[in-house]
Amino acid sequence: MNKFYLDAMLGKLAHFLRILGYDAIYRYNGTVAKMLFVAAKDNRIILTRSKRVYNMAMGIGVKVCYFSFVDIVKQLQYLQHKSLIKIELNPSNPRCSECNGTLKKVDKAQIINLLPEGTAQQYNDFWQCTSCKRIYWVGQHWEDIRKKLKQASGE
Repeated sequence: MNKFYLDAMLGKLAHFLRILGYDAIYRYNGTVAKMLFVAAKDNRIILTRSKRVYNMAMGIGVKVCYFSFVDIVKQLQYLQHKSLIKIELNPSNPRCSECNGTLKKVDKAQIINLLPEGTAQQYNDFWQCTSCKRIYWVGQHWEDIRKKLKQASGE
């Protein structure tokens, strides 16, 4: 499975890649030099909207993909077209959409005091990030996520 390092302008794409189970680091405050170093060392593909970053990566032989468009559906379609991702949810490899950590299924009783009011009554399945401790459940927001993924996959 490909691993990615996304440039600062691709935060939404980082979230979607993580939802799909991909290891996707997002550069929101680090340097381009650090991004290039880590991508080369960890065999990550750089995703960017910057021609400068694209040219720098190409110049040192780091795999890179340039996006000239901002639409998330088009970005996902492009990555699938390039055979860099598969647009399918991977329940065996869930990742935190915020920090890229791994998610672990947790018993509702363990985290009930951390849930927003009413959530525990509406939902039974929960996952928690092993790194940042954020809690996830398949709520109403998943309707929009599934819609975008369906559009991107061409279904």
